[in-house]
Amino acid sequence: LSLVKTHPDRPGTVAGIGTAGVGLGNAAGPLLFGLVAQTFSFGAAWMAAAVVAALAAMLMTIARSLF
Repeated sequence: LSLVKTHPDRPGTVAGIGTAGVGLGNAAGPLLFGLVAQTFSFGAAWMAAAVVAALAAMLMTIARSLF
């Protein structure tokens, strides 16, 4: 709903892009977490997940100010 509010003239496009992003994260996230955990440690994997989450929050804040 928040995506559609930013572009009410193109609800299908923004909903599709948002859904694709969620799907990509659901597919790649566990694989990358497992790779980092196996290569380094679980602590490193959780730290990487925290960094990615912080970067995502910053990008959402920046994107919100642009729209």
